[in-house]
Amino acid sequence: MCSYTTHVHVCTNCDGEDTVLISEQLCPVAKASGIFGSCFQGVLSQRDATAYRCWQCREMAQHGVELGSMTS
Repeated sequence: MCSYTTHVHVCTNCDGEDTVLISEQLCPVAKASGIFGSCFQGVLSQRDATAYRCWQCREMAQHGVELGSMTS
């Protein structure tokens, strides 16, 4: 079975997500054919999340602005 992994950063402050990398790993059958997912066993989709603080929240924290105090 081939695997498809999405690596994301999730902001610990606002819960915003940024996709950092998408990687594909071919199973032996698909590697032999050169076509991702060609083994017909399906594709395993995984999500790898890493906690961080996004640039907007870092900038607001530097200026002393709380996320809840912003108005639209």
